[in-house]
Order: sequence, then C-alpha cells, then structure tokens
Amino acid sequence: MTKEKFKTKIYPGYFFAFLVFLTFSIRVIYFFSGTNERLVTTIPDDAFCYLTIAENRAKIGIWSFDGISATTGFHPLHAYILCGINKLFAFPEFKYLVLIFGLFASLAYSYTSLIISKILYDLEAEAVIPLAQILFFTPIFYFQITSLMETWLVIPIQAKMLQLVLNKKLKCNIKFCAIFLLGFLSSLARIDSGLIWVSFSAISLFFYKNNQCFFKTTALGLLGSVYRDWETDRKSTRLNSSHLKLSRMPSSA
Repeated sequence: MTKEKFKTKIYPGYFFAFLVFLTFSIRVIYFFSGTNERLVTTIPDDAFCYLTIAENRAKIGIWSFDGISATTGFHPLHAYILCGINKLFAFPEFKYLVLIFGLFASLAYSYTSLIISKILYDLEAEAVIPLAQILFFTPIFYFQITSLMETWLVIPIQAKMLQLVLNKKLKCNIKFCAIFLLGFLSSLARIDSGLIWVSFSAISLFFYKNNQCFFKTTALGLLGSVYRDWETDRKSTRLNSSHLKLSRMPSSA
C-alpha cells in the first residue's frame, strides 16, 4: 500500500497582517503618548487644511477653510470621515484624533497586507510574499500612519480592486459591479485615483484584448473613477459660479 503525499501550503498572510498592525500601532501609541510638539512634526501641512475644513463642516455646515468661502478640490471621503469623528466624539483633542485615525490606518494597512498575500498565494507565488511585505516596513509607510492624510483609504481600495481583477473564479457580472463601485469609492478617497486604471485599461487593451472579462473589468474600474471625477468638476464649477454671483451682488443697507 502506498501512501499519498499531500503538499501543504503554509499561508503566511495572517502573520504579516498582524505584524503590520502591531508595528504601526506601536508608532501611533508612541506619538500619542508624547507631546503635541513631537506629534506635529509627523503631520504635513495638507492634513491641517483637512482638519480645518472638516471642523468647519461639522460646526457651520459648509466645507470651508476660512469659515466664509466654500472650499473645493479636496478628497471628500477622508474629509467626511474627519467630519464624522468630530461630531461623534465632540471635537476631540488633537492627539486623540491622531490616535483614532492612526488605529484606523493600522487596520487598513493590515488588511492591505492580507490582500497582497492572498493575491500572491492565489498566483502560486508564496515565495514572493515576504519580499512584497517589505514595502509596509519602509519609512514612507510609517510616516503615513500618523499623517492624517487620505492614503490609508486609497491603498486598500486599490489593492482590493486589483485582487478582484485577477480573481478568475468570480463571475464576471459580479466582478463588473464590484469594480465599478470600488472605482467610484476610490475616487471619493482620492480624486485622481483613476489614473492608475488608465494604465490597467491600456495594458488590458493591448495584451488581453481577447479576454473580454479582464478588459471590461479594468475599463469599469476606470469608468467608476472618471464618472466621480466628472461629477466633482461639474459641482465645483457650479458652486464657484454661485459664489461669484453672490460676491457681485450689492450688499443690502
């Protein structure tokens, strides 16, 4: 009697995801437990603009930096989350805001790590997983954890979109809907996120044009992003026109 040999694949995705969350959380807690002066050094100027815009939205109901003129051209999903946290936690102290966002970002990047491991695992490239995970332990990712910027939303969404594109088991119709919705969500997270899907669509057009499902999937990812960008530009133009008209109206005595 011969014994059948089974090859057991060890899936390291959960280990790396936990390691990412642990190391990122340590950084967040380190800065949270320190002084505001030390914390400020990790946050770019753009983040302070977001904080002001979101705070004014929560207080006076308009997206505005100075509390008077409407602000356009920002990435709305991140701003809405900031606004929601301000309302939910009654405008928390600055360092608590960093703590909340830092832990959210740690979870988001941990999930991204898991997605990347799953993609490589499904492609039978398990040996590459540790190499791919090195990116999460570079200075640029550590900086993003406490930056209060929108990157923590953009990267997981884009990673999930890529996973769906490469998933051959998922039915095309389900994949089409999911990719379009994620493309729309991605453009809410960052207005110019559709640029990466221009590249994916071009690659699928030239190299995978016979694979209709793959081509349509990448095209729908691009369409979801472009539609959101077009809506943003249209509304911004209308809003700016309205404020221009109001500014030209004579003030009442």
